Amino acid sequence: MRCASNIHLTVPDLFASARVTFINGLTGLFLGNVPVDIPLSGTMFVVAHFHMVMRCPPILVVFGAI
Repeated sequence: MRCASNIHLTVPDLFASARVTFINGLTGLFLGNVPVDIPLSGTMFVVAHFHMVMRCPPILVVFGAI
């Protein structure tokens, strides 16, 4: 009988956690701080953050599904 509290990470789980921690987390930390966000507003950093958030998760979803 398996215990319900055991967590077994499979490859799709690892891809999902990579999306949350690395892609959104790194650039989102800078944009979450008001003293840093004000000078970064309207720059290519915000554009790059948006494109990373919108482009990379579908790629990780496809890899996870495979």
